[in-house]
Amino acid sequence: MARGKPEIDIEKCTGCELCVTSCPQGILQMADCANRKGVPFAMCSDEDRCIACSECVKICPVHGIRIWSFSITAGG
Repeated sequence: MARGKPEIDIEKCTGCELCVTSCPQGILQMADCANRKGVPFAMCSDEDRCIACSECVKICPVHGIRIWSFSITAGG
């Protein structure tokens, strides 16, 4: 089973929310605080549920998201 960990560059984030709406797991959301540009940035609310689909990476217009993917094997 594929799993991953999203890495979001909060300073690149423009707050467009495209990644939030594209995530099939619904684990991306906008932060309550802002980056240096003064806009709320995307964040992951539950990294353990990331399936490394990379939909967020594909849709991000500023290339501000990277997925670290790994495999989970039975029993560990």
